[in-house]
Amino acid sequence: MAVLLNLPDELLLQIANDVRSKDGIRGKDILRLCLASRRLRTVAQEVTYAHPSFADATALRPDQSSRPVYLLARTLLECRDLAKFVRAIDIVVVSTERTPVSDATVRMSQKLLEGLGLASSNGMNALRSGRPDVWAGIVLAAVPNLRHLDLKLYGCRDFDTGYLVTNRFNPAQWFTYQPDFDAKTVPGLANLTSIRSSGVLTPSVFNLPNLQEAHFAECSVSLDVRSVAPLASSITRLTINVGIAALQTRALFQQTQNMLGGQEYSETLLPRLTGLKHLSINLTTESMRYGATHFHLLHHSYTEITAGLGSTSLETLVIDTEEVEALASTAAGGNACRLLNAIQPAQSLARLPNLRRVTAPQELFGRFPVDSMQKHVHDVCLLPHGVEEVAILYTTKVIHPDDILGLLKRKMALPALTKATITRSNRLEKHQF
Repeated sequence: MAVLLNLPDELLLQIANDVRSKDGIRGKDILRLCLASRRLRTVAQEVTYAHPSFADATALRPDQSSRPVYLLARTLLECRDLAKFVRAIDIVVVSTERTPVSDATVRMSQKLLEGLGLASSNGMNALRSGRPDVWAGIVLAAVPNLRHLDLKLYGCRDFDTGYLVTNRFNPAQWFTYQPDFDAKTVPGLANLTSIRSSGVLTPSVFNLPNLQEAHFAECSVSLDVRSVAPLASSITRLTINVGIAALQTRALFQQTQNMLGGQEYSETLLPRLTGLKHLSINLTTESMRYGATHFHLLHHSYTEITAGLGSTSLETLVIDTEEVEALASTAAGGNACRLLNAIQPAQSLARLPNLRRVTAPQELFGRFPVDSMQKHVHDVCLLPHGVEEVAILYTTKVIHPDDILGLLKRKMALPALTKATITRSNRLEKHQF
């Protein structure tokens, strides 16, 4: 102990961080070890609160303990010095969970919100309700140095529809279109460099000045096209989970005519992210409820996805369709190969001069023969000559890997290609060249 006390604070902090990173070591274990010295405890608190993780009971497995987000809010309100240590937060919010709250904590919250200009006339009632989404808002209002936010929202459609938008500090408002809301006014959002959300993100969040990485669940009914014009271009890494139906024309979503859907996704959002270096699009079947009736919506989808790419700085493009083959087998009665092959490839990616890595289903690259009567690959997607790595998600099993390799070498003419990987749909069998 005497040796530790002689070390400078910077070294003590590094030691505490190393210990905290070990499996099975919790923040309270470090605090308990540091009870012998106030100086050590101060260092331990900085490590413990640098990346707190809180979840409500209904979001956890039975063998896990509940840590309601209200407890984190109360601690940060009572010990304001701890709030400045918080750099990253993982929060799981379940809208049906309720937590008893104290009057003292409610008053401290109201005072905090008044100082930020976010208080409202009915704010006290919202705070007393104990809803975790409200207290998640209090947490974000209290942490000015937050850089990374992972917010998972479960339990209802509140964060898609604005159902909960009753107070200016309610986080539902930050993930729903509100023309008069500026996310920079919330301390916990103002300095974010990365955000992950199971909900949707809006122009207000995209315009955060320091945001570089964003991962959100969907774009089909979330981003209001009327507000996209001022989108910031500071985002360099973007991940989107998109339901297949969201790639289609807005006619399929007449009830949300002002929202992003179909071509607006590629023509409105992506061209404005001019600093984008890494784009990952995960196509899912979440919006596909009617099997074969809607499976034809995949037609032209790869062209639609890539048509709006306006970032000449893009270096990595990932398009993943892990669920599509299973749906194709059901929809086509086992003729998945023919159905998937009907999807047209992307017309061209040659306009992206800095593109170096491409991962996508084989249908993006070209139309392959589906039986022995068809020998030639046609409608080949043109890639820039600087591409160095290609990973093909191998969904159509009748195609031999040599055919795909021949496509890359002969028809695409990629002189800089150093690595090509073909992965079968089960993700277990790989061919590397």
